[in-house]
Amino acid sequence: EKLLESRTRDLLVLGEADLTALISERDPYDSQTYDELIFGYRNALPTASAVGDLSLIYGYAYILIKKNTEREKFYDQLQNEAYANRANLIQGLAPGGIRLPQTLLIEKKEEILRDFKHADYLLQYILNVDPLNTDAYLLQGWLYQYIDERRSRSVRAVPTFLENIYYYVTASQPVSQSDGRFYADVYQNYFPDNLYESNVESYRQALQKVENVAPDQAVGNLNLNLGNNYFKLLNFQRAVEHYERAETLLLRAAQKARTTPFDSYKRHALFHFNMGRALFYVGSLDAAAKRLQKAYDIY
Repeated sequence: EKLLESRTRDLLVLGEADLTALISERDPYDSQTYDELIFGYRNALPTASAVGDLSLIYGYAYILIKKNTEREKFYDQLQNEAYANRANLIQGLAPGGIRLPQTLLIEKKEEILRDFKHADYLLQYILNVDPLNTDAYLLQGWLYQYIDERRSRSVRAVPTFLENIYYYVTASQPVSQSDGRFYADVYQNYFPDNLYESNVESYRQALQKVENVAPDQAVGNLNLNLGNNYFKLLNFQRAVEHYERAETLLLRAAQKARTTPFDSYKRHALFHFNMGRALFYVGSLDAAAKRLQKAYDIY
């Protein structure tokens, strides 16, 4: 958050021409910490592959995903501020925020998806070497779900000055596009297909391999994520089945470790909220009401 705020303040003082030149030369999100980590992982990768150090390969995939999810959040904030202030720009009341040219947005999106694809290859390599690696299944599944959720999100492409005048005079609004449509060519190059179906199959295979050998916590999380993907695909009955299985395993793991089944109250509330909605859609109204009330109480 502090990085986002400081970088945004720095960029607000630039005109569009200066901003375009800056971002063309160097991504303003880049930080020394990420640069050093990625440099170290990249140089260590050949040795790690040769000696079978899967934890280092996993770390490289994780840092690529972490950096680029935060990077997308950074650009979202820039675009949202420019979009929210577009009316001020027309009336001369205040700066209109930072309008990133479409060509630059596409360029940055390609860099992000390229890194995600690299992370995907690294995780797949781990699973080819160690089919019982639940951490790799979970991270790859999280990545696929993130990409599909991004693909369906609305993009607030900030209009040009002349477009802003047109919308202001006609009292109309810019037409919203999904991320997947706005960056269609880029997605086609790296992740052309929707990934929820792939995720379901991957999680099912993972459970077949590790259900009887992995810890309850890991198997519970696999069931939880599989339930979430079934929910996204509107298969609510299967979602309920895996949510129930996940809850049993996560509670048992928490009792053994003398901790809580979820790592945050928000995640705990979200579990009951999604479970309640799935139960509602399959017609279990009383059970759904109890789950939704529990989510409300926790949150």
